[in-house]
Amino acid sequence: MELFMKLSRKSIIIGGGAVAAVFIGYGLIQSFFPDKTKYDFVMAERQTIIQEVSVTGRVKPAESVDLAFERSGRVTSVGAIVGDKVKTGQVLLILDRRQLSAEVSRAAANVEGTKASLRQYEAAVIREEANLEELKRGNRPEEIFLAEIKVSNAERALQDARTNVDQTTNKVAIDLVNVYEGIKDVLRDAYTKADDAINRQIDAIFINETTSPQLSFNLIHPQLKTEVEWQRSLVYTELEQLKSLLVSQSLSLSSLEDALESGSKHLLVIRDFLQKVNEVVKDASDLSAASVDSYRTSVTLGLSNVNTVLATANSHHQKLATQRVIGQNNITAAEAKVNDAKNILEAAQAELALKRAPAGVEEIAAQNAVLKQAQANLASQQARVREAKAAVESLQAQLAENSLLAPFSGTVTRQEAKLGEIVSPGVVLVSIISEAKYEIEANVPEIDVSKIQVGNPATTTLDAYGNDVIFSASVITIDPAETIIEGVSTYKVKLQFGQDDERIKSGMTANITILAQKRADVLAVPQRAVIDKDGKKIIRLLRGEGRQQKIEEVVVKVGLRGSDGNVEIIEGVSEGDRVVVGEKK
Repeated sequence: MELFMKLSRKSIIIGGGAVAAVFIGYGLIQSFFPDKTKYDFVMAERQTIIQEVSVTGRVKPAESVDLAFERSGRVTSVGAIVGDKVKTGQVLLILDRRQLSAEVSRAAANVEGTKASLRQYEAAVIREEANLEELKRGNRPEEIFLAEIKVSNAERALQDARTNVDQTTNKVAIDLVNVYEGIKDVLRDAYTKADDAINRQIDAIFINETTSPQLSFNLIHPQLKTEVEWQRSLVYTELEQLKSLLVSQSLSLSSLEDALESGSKHLLVIRDFLQKVNEVVKDASDLSAASVDSYRTSVTLGLSNVNTVLATANSHHQKLATQRVIGQNNITAAEAKVNDAKNILEAAQAELALKRAPAGVEEIAAQNAVLKQAQANLASQQARVREAKAAVESLQAQLAENSLLAPFSGTVTRQEAKLGEIVSPGVVLVSIISEAKYEIEANVPEIDVSKIQVGNPATTTLDAYGNDVIFSASVITIDPAETIIEGVSTYKVKLQFGQDDERIKSGMTANITILAQKRADVLAVPQRAVIDKDGKKIIRLLRGEGRQQKIEEVVVKVGLRGSDGNVEIIEGVSEGDRVVVGEKK
């Protein structure tokens, strides 16, 4: 019994020691191996975001399509007429794109400006990181001396940059004035050639010039005689109005531009009259062949001269627009250099101050704050670059809307537009009948129709052949009027097969995937990580490590939503951030 008691006490002591050892061991393990995070997270990284729209449609026999512009404008080019065979993507009509082209140039220049600033912010982060390390290490006298030289050089560079802005601004103004002054020469040459054409080249064709102009010969078609004699009277007025534009030599710059525009209109009237005279000479009934040839030679010479000055006037108008864009770009570039020089000087001054001051805990903490601010500035500037690129893409899309393209290969059956005509949006100008045998008709819900546009590529499968047989297609029309199906607003969309295939039959069910948008190298996170809170888009970021981990909520700006469940983040999150997508159970 005594032996049993001894053994029992010994077992209790050993058992208690084992339990204590377990607790101590657990504590050591916890100290060396902290708790893992209780959150599920992903890294914010750059991806390619693809937005697709999937719908079901039905194969139908191909039909014709009516085409119209989405915006108003002046027709500057006609690429096809009735009866022409056209290919997919062929230009049918083009609207005046000078203003939009200039805006694209300005937006592109802005992208370059934001990129230049981005490089500055990148350099700033590197610089502040170096400053922090240098502050921790301490500075030598020779380093302070070099920092002083850097400040002096930065001050001189800033002064040079400011001088350059003044010189560039003055040169831009002078260059623009020179282009405006050239308008006087253009108008003077225009009047000289128009006057020669009217009062010299075709003078023998009319009698009673100043009172009641009459043709000096008879015509096969007498009705033309009254028309051309009436136009002869009117063209004198146009010539006098053209001459009046030369009277004032002290016109303002804007008035000179208006004068150039008016001169072009007068020249157009004179050109049309000369073309009519050329027709009249060919219709003469009592002129010898030699007289007809002589008159036509004179008219052709006058018409050629007028066309030449018309082209010169149009070219000078374009030269004005180009000079404005070039001048503004040059000034923007010069001002960017001033900002660069300011940033360099401020950085040099800050660097010198740090080198002169002894480093302490507070200084190191302050430099840490400066570094974090530089990193935040870099992230913000990266967002500005993305926004600037998006602005260029938007303007390029608007510019593309100034061209009417054939959505598929076929034959033009209608063409209502004329050169110089102002057209309205939504008015059918061109009709094409397809060469293809079949097309697909689908009803796209209103929530998706804004994502697609004419020309979007697509892939489709037909139920008859399964998912392994894929056919290519493209969107050719989007009906602007809604179609109600079972109480849901939809829009009829037609797609054309990429090529004819004997396996395609009318009435087959088609499963369509339309590639709406695609953006490469953008920052993206899962859509489920984005939370709506107080009218804002919020993302939760995981900060710190181990037991020091915490959640930080940041406001973000989202962009394109991908079909794979990811969404583009324009600003608010940096590459490599840990984005919380849920909590572990």
